[in-house]
Amino acid sequence: MSQPVRRSSAAEIITEKAQDMEIDKQLDELKKEVVEARNLVIKTDNLLKNLHAELKLVGKKQADFERQHLFTGLAALVIVTVLAAGGAYMWAYSERAAARAEAGADGSRIKELGAKVNELNARDEERTEASEKALGIFKLLATEKEGPSRAQAVQAAARLDVKKLTRLEAKAIEDKLASLRAEVAATSYERGRAAFRRSEFKNAADELQRYVDTVPPAELDHAVYFELGDARYQVKDYEHAVQPLEKFIAAGPGQRNADYAALMLGESYQKVGNAAKAIDAYRAGANANPASQFATMMRSRARKLEQEATTAPAAAPGPADAPAPTAPTAPTAPTAPTAPTAPKPRVHWRPHGR
Repeated sequence: MSQPVRRSSAAEIITEKAQDMEIDKQLDELKKEVVEARNLVIKTDNLLKNLHAELKLVGKKQADFERQHLFTGLAALVIVTVLAAGGAYMWAYSERAAARAEAGADGSRIKELGAKVNELNARDEERTEASEKALGIFKLLATEKEGPSRAQAVQAAARLDVKKLTRLEAKAIEDKLASLRAEVAATSYERGRAAFRRSEFKNAADELQRYVDTVPPAELDHAVYFELGDARYQVKDYEHAVQPLEKFIAAGPGQRNADYAALMLGESYQKVGNAAKAIDAYRAGANANPASQFATMMRSRARKLEQEATTAPAAAPGPADAPAPTAPTAPTAPTAPTAPTAPKPRVHWRPHGR
């Protein structure tokens, strides 16, 4: 049996409408909350995506940093290795340079020592040679009898370099030489003067030259140069007569026979072809001895040589008119020997006050 339909009252209808409105309101709020939740989920998803992207970026940056750090480490390792190798090379180079310098210094020292050894050997050889020479001279001095051989031994001993000898050898030579020098000198001098007086001018020149070579220059009387020059002049050895005559005249003015020595010196220069020095010798002799009997002759010869010297170029083009080379000296050559007073200074001259 069907039940009867129950009719709702107005209050109930209002109440139901109010409930429906409350329910709709709650549904709207629920929808709103669902939408907000959905939006929140989307926003959270976006944030997660952004976070994921940032994490990937950070990871990439970290990878790049690690890669850069690796490269930096490798570069630092390479630089350290290069520096270490360079330092090792520089140290080795400096050590090698020091070794080379030391080797060079050692080589120089070896060369210096070798040079010193060679010098010492050379000195020793020179000393040995000088000792042998000194021994030979000493034997000659001890064994040779009076004569030219002993005089030659004395001259050789005088020329010996005693610095290369030992003190004992030098002392022995000096003592022996001192004991024989005076004897040989006196003997040579007396023989030379005797030969000169006998007009044996060649022997006189040899003996007087031996006397000059034996006696030290400080102990030699310059007057002996006159007879030596005169002897050589007489044998026509004009070239070697010049030196002793010059030494005799250079000893000072006022010497006996100085005028005749000047005459012989000028003529000796003429003979050897030195006209300029002949003129100087003639003029100097005439001026130093104006009162001499040879003064006029020396001035005349000087003037004649000067005239010949000035006229010689003019006569040169004509060979037929050219004078002979000996023409200036031919007229005057016999003057000194034939002059009546020329031999007198030579004969009466006494050297050393004898």
